[in-house]
Amino acid sequence: MRNKIAVVAASVALMLSAAGTFGGEVEFQTPTTDRAQQVQPLLHRAARAIHDKTSSTHGGRISNLWIFPTGDEHTVFVQYTVSTKNVSSKGDGSQSHLGLVRMQGNRIVEERDLTGSANNGTLSARKNANTHNVRSSS
Repeated sequence: MRNKIAVVAASVALMLSAAGTFGGEVEFQTPTTDRAQQVQPLLHRAARAIHDKTSSTHGGRISNLWIFPTGDEHTVFVQYTVSTKNVSSKGDGSQSHLGLVRMQGNRIVEERDLTGSANNGTLSARKNANTHNVRSSS
């Protein structure tokens, strides 16, 4: 009986801690550096923008999102996995992403995908003509 109570108490604590992320916050990881602490608002805006862009363009779900600050006050380095449900084939697909994202306010204005290569074998940068607005969490 005592073990059941402990399991229920632990489960409730986990559900309550996860509930904060359902209210609009996107889960992501950052390094525990002074720079990461200084630019938390930028990291949160980038996480929301990446989540919204992936949901709207790929219909995918992001997992294992890591965001790293750079020396530039508007640019972050990102690493994440996008999982999508493949309707044309059986099963799910997932793809890892690695890149640089330049933010302007709550929008992604430039994105450099370091996981894919252009036809000529060089890395490609894409300026987003249709930038992705994100909701402000404040």
